[in-house]
Amino acid sequence: MLFFLTKTIGLLLVPSNFLMILALLGLVLLAMRWKRIGQGLAIGGVLGLAILGLSPIGNILTVPLEQRFPPWDPSRGAPTGIIVLGGAINPEISM
Repeated sequence: MLFFLTKTIGLLLVPSNFLMILALLGLVLLAMRWKRIGQGLAIGGVLGLAILGLSPIGNILTVPLEQRFPPWDPSRGAPTGIIVLGGAINPEISM
């Protein structure tokens, strides 16, 4: 139960998912009697998605993560290993 709860909360707290849920909640409230609150949530969600999705804010936030480690320098020789996130790649198995 705790695993399911943490995965659900984690999915809902992703900024893009949160803004989309906010906009959809606003649209649902527009159909009910809370039109003013629904309008504010819908506009806020759509504007948030537009601002965060179309502006360079995402790139600005990733720069510190990319610059934590120095780029590969060929003068130091070949790398010791390569870490593949998300699974291993087996070159012996052809698709």
